[in-house]
Amino acid sequence: MRPYYLAMMGSNAASHEVPYDALGELAALTADEDVEVLLGSHWRARVMGAWLSAGRTSASINGALLRSLETSQGLLTSTPLAAVAVVNSGEAAVPALEAYLDAHVQHNWGRPGVIVAALEYVGGAVDGLSAGGDERATLAAMVAVAERVGALNANG
Repeated sequence: MRPYYLAMMGSNAASHEVPYDALGELAALTADEDVEVLLGSHWRARVMGAWLSAGRTSASINGALLRSLETSQGLLTSTPLAAVAVVNSGEAAVPALEAYLDAHVQHNWGRPGVIVAALEYVGGAVDGLSAGGDERATLAAMVAVAERVGALNANG
């Protein structure tokens, strides 16, 4: 069996079948403290920490989510982190998105269009960069997944 986290990394959740039932079961079994540990871990754990933080409203979860986004090292983790951050934190995610974007550009990790789209989504300004229509569509699909997973987490 293929691990379901593969469908959830990067922007995969925008175009793959999302294992909502498995995520809901996992969310029900995962305490906030465990989600915070995941958000501070390696990339695979961060991806799952991002999704498991969707819909959780504690200040400590949202703080860990934003710190994880700031320190993410590429689009495999930053994309789900950004989608969940804009859903959970809205405009308050702007500083973390900007910090990640600065590192992304500095390290030349590729086109950061989905992150730019996330900044645009919450009203942040991005000098010299803009998201394309495909990147905005990807973010919109990721946000929809984050909202649905958030509803599962909140009800779990």
